[in-house]
Amino acid sequence: MKKLMTWLLLLCLILTLFIFVTPLRLRSEDVHAPQGGKWKEYSFSNDGFAISSPSKPPMGVSKFANGLETHTYYVLVADGCGILVVYSPLSPDNMKSPEQILSDGRDGVAKRHNGKIVSETSKSLGGYPGLEYEVLEEKEHYHWLSYVANRKLYELLSYAPPEHAFLPETGRVFESFRFIPGGK
Repeated sequence: MKKLMTWLLLLCLILTLFIFVTPLRLRSEDVHAPQGGKWKEYSFSNDGFAISSPSKPPMGVSKFANGLETHTYYVLVADGCGILVVYSPLSPDNMKSPEQILSDGRDGVAKRHNGKIVSETSKSLGGYPGLEYEVLEEKEHYHWLSYVANRKLYELLSYAPPEHAFLPETGRVFESFRFIPGGK
């Protein structure tokens, strides 16, 4: 039963990410495209993180049958490319190590898209483990930076069609990510 619940949670997290990738193209009018404006830090204390962005990212919420909800922050969207941050509390039934959660997420992304992992680097932020990787598939190129902290999964994602570069702001957003006190 525990194994089934763990797989279901992992599937829900992966599906949540990809449920939002398609709507990003439809919601681009709601998100400010990069315009060289003044960047500032935006804090999301309920979710325990802060990032820098040229405007406050709008948030989408997905609720699951087990009562957990995922928050997706749409940072930038332009020309079929985008940057977003996803916050997901982990199910109390998920007893996997943070490192296993990160590697399962990476493998799930590659499998879900019939993609190939083209780069991977272990990371750490505030003593919490992270994993940065890129997945290339036929229609999209994904750059992921994920951390597990205090039983919560934080994922920064930049995506672009394979023939385009990621938005140049990707590095700035990813580097600005930090944990702050709070969080559910």
